[in-house]
Amino acid sequence: MNADLRAKVRGWLTPIHWRDGLMAAPALIVILLVGIAMDLQVHAVVAAGAALSVGFGASRTFFSLRCGATIAAALGTAAAAMAGSLLGGHELPYLIGCAVLAGGNAAFATRDQTVWWLALQVAIAFLIAGHFPRTLAQATLRAELVLPGGAIQIAIVMTLDRIIPYDRRTPPPPNAAASEPIAPFVIRAAICVPLALVVARSMHIEYEY
Repeated sequence: MNADLRAKVRGWLTPIHWRDGLMAAPALIVILLVGIAMDLQVHAVVAAGAALSVGFGASRTFFSLRCGATIAAALGTAAAAMAGSLLGGHELPYLIGCAVLAGGNAAFATRDQTVWWLALQVAIAFLIAGHFPRTLAQATLRAELVLPGGAIQIAIVMTLDRIIPYDRRTPPPPNAAASEPIAPFVIRAAICVPLALVVARSMHIEYEY
């Protein structure tokens, strides 16, 4: 019975990339401590948020590159943060952007889990940045904070990966539903996300994203 229980627990824990999670944690501490020391706490929070998003990709590869997913996430979230900041003050373009990103996420979810994950990070960055509309200069500053946060995360993860190497499991294959039509998923997501934002704003929910 104990052997069965251990086997079950091992089965539950096996899919969890806990080593990658631990390797992604130091960057958050470094960024926040540096921000506090320099009295730039708000800037540090933005950079740390980017490092957190990028860190989720530590267990993934992209284009057969060990750091491919994290690099793509850093670049994608920086661009999305800038775009969201610029469009957040213009409701229609912002909602259209949300619809496009939501539809893209729905499409990739049934085709490629790594690309879906990247699209998800981009969508999250866009949604959050859109809640804080800014001028071009301020939006550029947000992107400039996101990029170093992601870069620090990548550098630390890759360094630790060399110091403490291990056999990384192959990511899960594409969803079994990949043969099904994706149009219904894309349409529903593209409608529901902007509609939910409109409803939330009409209810004056503070952080509607």
